[in-house]
Amino acid sequence: MIFLFRHGYFLLFELGPRGATPGKRITGIRIAARDGGRLSPEMVLARNLLRDIELFLPVMLLMSAQGGDDMGAAGLAATGWFLCFALFPLFNRDRLRAGDLIAGTWVVEAPRRKLEAVLSAGAVAAGGTSEATGAQYRFGEAELAIYGEFELQTLERVLREGRPEAMVKVHDAICRKIGWEPGTGDERAFLEAYYTQLRARLESGMRMGQRKADKHA
Repeated sequence: MIFLFRHGYFLLFELGPRGATPGKRITGIRIAARDGGRLSPEMVLARNLLRDIELFLPVMLLMSAQGGDDMGAAGLAATGWFLCFALFPLFNRDRLRAGDLIAGTWVVEAPRRKLEAVLSAGAVAAGGTSEATGAQYRFGEAELAIYGEFELQTLERVLREGRPEAMVKVHDAICRKIGWEPGTGDERAFLEAYYTQLRARLESGMRMGQRKADKHA
């Protein structure tokens, strides 16, 4: 019964539109399919069943041996078992735990509503036009394809913190990378437009899943 409840809990929430349990929502993360498609029941079950193998089985091994003569051997076996899976992310490119690797999923940062509200009411209109200067910021496929999800998250953090020196530095770096001439005085509008359009591109499924985790991937 506990087994069914636990896995039913993950199925209910992770197959929902947010792809996250209440705990994941609090910590700002969600589950996504690596192929850019929708999460399936098989994916959610696989990643969470592997958690039983990674965590609960070694714990049960220790509990069953507690107080017995073979406690030392069981402790060593359980510790080795746990460490094997705990260190597993260090040995694959995307730092995935075994459950995510087998299920075809990964954990990503969930969109932050606070930043979305700032962007929707900020200096850049939906089309990429700065209300401050009237400049048009519209980026082509080649200019957006240079960066991936890692850079998107970095840019989101820079915009949220709002430090002018950081925005100038990131603005200049992006301009050089995409072949634009860096201007001055409208850095936030440029970055908000680039963030909005890059995020729309990633969420459209063009990169999510093959997941260009960063520009070096």
